[in-house]
Amino acid sequence: DLPSGGVKLVVKQTGWPDIESTGTLIAGQATALAVEFAPASLTVTSEPSGAEIWEGAKKIGVTPASFSGLNAGAYRLQLRLTGHFPGEVSGRLAMSEAGKAHAALRADPFAGPTYTVPELGLEMVRLQPGSYQRGSDRITAAEKPVHTVVLTKAFLLGRYEVTQAEYRAITGASPSKFVGERRPVEQVSWDDAMAFCRKLTERERAAGRLPEGHEYTLPTEAQWEYACRAGTTGDYAGSLDAMAWYSANSGSQTQPVGQKQPNAWGLYDMHGNVFEWCFDWIDRYPSGTITDPTGAASGSHRVDRGGSYLNEAAPCRSAARYVCPPGDRHDRLGFRLALSSVR
Repeated sequence: DLPSGGVKLVVKQTGWPDIESTGTLIAGQATALAVEFAPASLTVTSEPSGAEIWEGAKKIGVTPASFSGLNAGAYRLQLRLTGHFPGEVSGRLAMSEAGKAHAALRADPFAGPTYTVPELGLEMVRLQPGSYQRGSDRITAAEKPVHTVVLTKAFLLGRYEVTQAEYRAITGASPSKFVGERRPVEQVSWDDAMAFCRKLTERERAAGRLPEGHEYTLPTEAQWEYACRAGTTGDYAGSLDAMAWYSANSGSQTQPVGQKQPNAWGLYDMHGNVFEWCFDWIDRYPSGTITDPTGAASGSHRVDRGGSYLNEAAPCRSAARYVCPPGDRHDRLGFRLALSSVR
């Protein structure tokens, strides 16, 4: 009982896109219109591979994985891999389509005990929150009184002092007196060191490799001494001769990083080789307990720590404090990179 002429049908199937089919009806004839709800397939890959694939609250596979017999339409899947930020793949599948989805997962610097800055090769060690006794009552007034410092946030610190090769890769500059790819960069001011940190932060943020609210910077003086002591309470974190390049063994020049013994937390050259800039303006120590200190609000001198190849033993102590105007540059002064929450 249908009239002759053109006809358009919309065929609906739950969970699928509608299919439109058109044809022409001729009086006295039976006309057949056929549609097919053909399933799609999807292959999901990730870099690195081995990521769990989640659809909502359900784990459905591990990359690389292929899924067949899928309804056409929108999909959204989350990829989870230990040590990496979660990733997501999403899109639409047409009927009969063999779809492909890929995600490059970003490493989370705080997920593991160590982290290597991509394309730079700079190794960092994660240090957990904790407390320690800062300062010394035996040497200079600047180190008194001994007091408790509480650090409430984890941070990453360079396993080694920043090398000349690493510094040149970010800034293009080669300022050092004692030339060598693996020697620590020196003759850098506080401003130079912070410029390096800012450029690296901008690069890594643009690449999506920084945790929210974090930046590359210099360690605070409190972070530096915490890392240098590595749980120890004496003048040094071990045998000075075994751990440090200083006046007694350096040959009056810097040495490539990482040749001496590390401290208990895997950090090299915290004593000797070059002094290391800290973030802080110099400030008087308080008595009692202080939490997450960052130094004075302003000043004329920034803190530097650790002693150098040209110093005797005393300036290389864990508690020893030294200062320089932030514009100073000399061949005993370099820096170590930190990754911290924005202050």
